[in-house]
Amino acid sequence: MSQQAHTPGPWQIIVEPAKDYDGWRDDGGYRIDADGVEQLAFIWSEGRRLPPNGGPQSTGPQFGARQAEANARLIAAAPDMLAALKSLVGQSGEGVKFSDRMNAALDAIAKAEGR
Repeated sequence: MSQQAHTPGPWQIIVEPAKDYDGWRDDGGYRIDADGVEQLAFIWSEGRRLPPNGGPQSTGPQFGARQAEANARLIAAAPDMLAALKSLVGQSGEGVKFSDRMNAALDAIAKAEGR
């Protein structure tokens, strides 16, 4: 893997409802955006793609995950978790009290868990 910098946070979750795409019905999911960047990632809700013209449900494999929302929260919290971990191990935040570093880590965990 390359050592390229990631897209800066914060990352936001945008709920995408079910909708028609090119005649197909998708069950929607969760889009991850950043400031000035749309759709860093998309996490599909559990479902099957419905074919156009009201045909029978796709016989293809089911896609997406039951845990789509939790997965989206975890992905969106990644920049916060990285910053908190760097601070805890002393890679950034020089002169910051340990209690502030620990609070940043706890805040990142809460964001990932939807609290």
